[in-house]
Amino acid sequence: MKPHFSQKRPVEYFILMEPRPDGPTIGTYGGQPIPAAIRDGFGRRFTYAGVASRLRNGKLDVESLSPGEWFVRSGLVYRIEPADAQGMLGRLFKPRHDAPESAEEAESSERDRHESGRRAA
Repeated sequence: MKPHFSQKRPVEYFILMEPRPDGPTIGTYGGQPIPAAIRDGFGRRFTYAGVASRLRNGKLDVESLSPGEWFVRSGLVYRIEPADAQGMLGRLFKPRHDAPESAEEAESSERDRHESGRRAA
């Protein structure tokens, strides 16, 4: 059986830092508004996924989270949006689909462009 991704990690690892509303209010929980979406301190966007499960001792149940889900201190769960799942570095270093993968491919595409230019002339 594959171990749960959260095994042996404290709940603090799964709490979003500096969350701020980034969407309409869809309800209230514990007297506080529930934003449809939030952004964390890194600018990543998360959408509302539900109310957090708690253990008998009242602590948040990390094992109940699915991959990509995080707690907010108020006891709500938010799921990261797919575009933000890789974080800032993933977006910066995302491979370009139009860029050749190797020097050989670059040479080959340059040769193809040159030959097609000759045919057109």
